[in-house]
Amino acid sequence: MTTFTSDQFGGSLSGATVLLYDPQHNIRHQTALALRDIGFKSIVDVAELDEAHKALVAGSFDLVLLAMNEANDGTAEMIRQVRQQRHRHDPFVPIMVSVWRSSRDLVNAAVQGGADDLIKKPYSTAMLARRIGMLVNARKPFVATADYFGPDRRQRADAADDSGTVEAPNSLRDKVQGTPPGSAGRNAAAEALARLQRAKVRNISYQIVALAERAGVVAQADGKPADWTRAMAAIEQAAATYRAALHPSYPASFGSLCDAVARTAGTLRTQAPSARGIAMLEQSALALKTASEISHDDAGTAGEISSALDDAAGAARRYG
Repeated sequence: MTTFTSDQFGGSLSGATVLLYDPQHNIRHQTALALRDIGFKSIVDVAELDEAHKALVAGSFDLVLLAMNEANDGTAEMIRQVRQQRHRHDPFVPIMVSVWRSSRDLVNAAVQGGADDLIKKPYSTAMLARRIGMLVNARKPFVATADYFGPDRRQRADAADDSGTVEAPNSLRDKVQGTPPGSAGRNAAAEALARLQRAKVRNISYQIVALAERAGVVAQADGKPADWTRAMAAIEQAAATYRAALHPSYPASFGSLCDAVARTAGTLRTQAPSARGIAMLEQSALALKTASEISHDDAGTAGEISSALDDAAGAARRYG
């Protein structure tokens, strides 16, 4: 029998609490035994996904281990709900998914839901320990986009210079290292959420710029009118998503710039493509991107956003 030491994890797992869901009794029992062998003392195991939902609402966990048998069996949606804070639970809690088959649909469902890791059954206690050790010591940073909140799946080299990623608060690591609970952890979670919210807004603005540039390609291709209509509708939808993502604390000018993009796309959707219309759309989108890249905590923010607004207004005058 393998003996697991605290050195493997950088501390003791005995203070951490695990939520284990698996509908198969024998697998759930074996997994619980493996978790105890690794060093966990507090394990809540449930046989129904509904029970896992209730446990997440009522309790506090440092690691969640969920079985997924089908891509649409509800597990991925529950993970997504945790990440989107629809439960009264830490949206950054480490989540591992166990599967019997690593088919593309299962993997995509787990990844797009926001799981940290996916482990294929049957697995040994040693393998489970190694994967948990990665969650303690080498967890991926988090990223937020228009439709995703969770671990950044890009290669480290690709994400190295991206300010849109945030080191996620990790209660599992804190328990292992013996960090005392309290306001510091809550403040770290709130700060990480705020940073990810700003990154989400910024990422949506990048999407809007890309869509505006794509609209220019569609216009030059002299394609079907339906292609142009779809391009403008996509920009309007992205602008609506941007609007919905804005926090009340953000400057009102963010909303004004977003509305300018939406109005422009809405107007152009009913007209034939024109060079002036495309120029106005791209200028408005770039003004929104410029404002979104500015930290509104900075002293010079007001002036920079005002400049972005002037750019958008100037484009509107030139188009008119």
